[in-house]
Amino acid sequence: AVKVALTASPEKNTDQRERAYIANSNKGKLFISLHAASGFAQKPHAMGIYVPEIADVKTPTWKEAGKRHIAKSVMFAERLKAALDAAFPGNQYFLGKGPLALFHGVAMPAVAVEAVDMSQPPTPETIAKFAEAVYSALAELDGRL
Repeated sequence: AVKVALTASPEKNTDQRERAYIANSNKGKLFISLHAASGFAQKPHAMGIYVPEIADVKTPTWKEAGKRHIAKSVMFAERLKAALDAAFPGNQYFLGKGPLALFHGVAMPAVAVEAVDMSQPPTPETIAKFAEAVYSALAELDGRL
């Protein structure tokens, strides 16, 4: 079973500090941030998976709370990429690192997914297929995160 704690909602403007607090206080094992045409893709119509890029410092700051979880973030990102590539042949997802503000304060493995190529708007079927791929990656790594 997968427990989900929503850290953002269209009804409320939630800043990153509050999102990190919600995730951390729910003792999350993984932080997944899903986006559709958010603007941080490497090129137009690109779909990708990002992990935090954190400087190699001895004492991480609040913003770098996830530093010790980088290896698990990458492990999940690689598994998720494989699941999405299998679910959507021809729409290859890329893996990237970024100092994205949405990772600040998140003390667990974390990924951000640019999930949608807006030149091909999602259908209920593609949304379901995407959800199944995410669940598949989660289920495969259960116990290792």
